[in-house]
Amino acid sequence: MKKLDLLETPLTGVNFIEASAGTGKTYTIAGLFLRLILEKQLALEQILVVTYTRAATEELKDRIRTRLVETKKAFIKGHSDDSLIKHFLEKYKKNPHFL
Repeated sequence: MKKLDLLETPLTGVNFIEASAGTGKTYTIAGLFLRLILEKQLALEQILVVTYTRAATEELKDRIRTRLVETKKAFIKGHSDDSLIKHFLEKYKKNPHFL
């Protein structure tokens, strides 16, 4: 099975993520969601995320919201300790078209 690279995974079509508990699925899905917002400039309503249980759905919704809020705060402050957000700060520091 191929390891998913969060920053290199294509943002077209369907991404199916299946892995054992504690492997970072929720982190990865939240990261892909953030990429869709920033790189494809999609609205929240244009992104469909599906999971299998109510508990997993609630956790995922919370993580995505948290990730979006953290990213917005980082762009306002101009820095972050989070490696993924740092990547986007560097990538978009000269052209923050999405803010």
